[in-house]
Amino acid sequence: MEIKIPFRKEFEDDMNLGIKTVTSRTKRYGVAGDTFKAFGSKFLIKYVVKLPLWMVAQYLHRAEGFMSSDGFIFCWKQIYPREGYDPTQVVYVHFFMRLKK
Repeated sequence: MEIKIPFRKEFEDDMNLGIKTVTSRTKRYGVAGDTFKAFGSKFLIKYVVKLPLWMVAQYLHRAEGFMSSDGFIFCWKQIYPREGYDPTQVVYVHFFMRLKK
């Protein structure tokens, strides 16, 4: 099924180059096998898991498109200013890949 997932413009190059292959969200957007379009490309969700936010920041920040945990945390706080960064918060981690055109 094709779904919609919003992304910030700053992730366009990293997604199209296959550098950003993970997106963590407070709600589940899709399941394995779903597809979505972003920045002129089509992507496939490989799987979705629930993880505490600290694990995403520590172990998946590069797959999220950041050079450091601090970069991921800074962006998370910008996207969720009211909730902020709570390392114990459990989030849905969507692993995806860009499909060939």
